[in-house]
Amino acid sequence: MLAIQRTGRLTHSVNPEHYHDIGKWMFAFTFFWAYTAFSQFMLQWYGNLPEETVWYKYRLFGEWQWVSIAMLVGFWAFPFVFLMSRWTKRIVPSLVFFAVWQLVFHWLDLYWNVMPSYDWLPMSHGAAEVSSGPLTGNLAYHHVGFSPLDITVWLGLIGVLLFGIGRNLRGNLIPVKDPTLGLALAHENL
Repeated sequence: MLAIQRTGRLTHSVNPEHYHDIGKWMFAFTFFWAYTAFSQFMLQWYGNLPEETVWYKYRLFGEWQWVSIAMLVGFWAFPFVFLMSRWTKRIVPSLVFFAVWQLVFHWLDLYWNVMPSYDWLPMSHGAAEVSSGPLTGNLAYHHVGFSPLDITVWLGLIGVLLFGIGRNLRGNLIPVKDPTLGLALAHENL
């Protein structure tokens, strides 16, 4: 929205009240992410089923423990504390910072969910050498690592997203036939 306004479009349509609402949504989704993550963890812990708790074993211990702590602090605690304030949601550069911050941590969350299950380690079974499968073997052999492919895929998806957004930015961006347009433009937070 800020980039669109810097091109001279929507300068009179979007005001600090609208940015404040975007900040409220960001705060709500931060809290929702923490709620769902804790709920899933609590159900697995309370059920105490070994075939379910192994998923957390490889993420809460070993090298992935630091990524788990970073997720808790960076994806929930830091944005939660700062987005609670009214001024953070009304100052556009701070809101942009937190939007980018949350996108980076959302990517880290997806990485945290997928990559510990990606390691297939070789094991000896008698005289045969077999692959152990994901989430098996010694925790010390499951490493956190990034490859150029991880960054390249991320940048490629951002490029596709920006291309799609840019292609749809032609023409009028204000829905002139919307019956509630006047209310939306005069929106005010109390």
